[in-house]
Amino acid sequence: MAVAETIPENQARYERYSAENAEAIVMQCTVERYVEGNAGESCDNYFACPICSLGVNRSKAAEQALMNLLALKLDAESANSLRCMIRIRGKPFVSQLQKLDAAQVRKYCVILLKKVTTNTDFSKVTPEQVCNTEDTIRAVRDGYIDEIRAGKVCDPWNID
Repeated sequence: MAVAETIPENQARYERYSAENAEAIVMQCTVERYVEGNAGESCDNYFACPICSLGVNRSKAAEQALMNLLALKLDAESANSLRCMIRIRGKPFVSQLQKLDAAQVRKYCVILLKKVTTNTDFSKVTPEQVCNTEDTIRAVRDGYIDEIRAGKVCDPWNID
């Protein structure tokens, strides 16, 4: 009989911190790209790293962060990275995706936007500009579920 693995509280806190930091970086880059168009140069070579780190991190915090990113209006390259990181999780992740509450994820996107843009030049960016609607979140989620069930995979050397 398998024994459930428990992790020390300090490791769990670190994993939550890492996941929240990755979400904040992706949000910041999404805001910069929205405001500056493709001129959001600070994110060009750095943007996929936080998404990929969430993909290989097997913590519950990373799983939730990947689902939270469904709420962001990502550029094509970042959306592809997210798609691959979700596909990598495979069929066990389908049940997590099915439980996703689009309203909660959208609400979290609004909160994260406020946190990232408070006291910055980007404070006038609205949730409608960078956060998906609940319907879009559900549609994206359902698409990922279909892709996982169909066995679609990504080439790990060509995910960006």
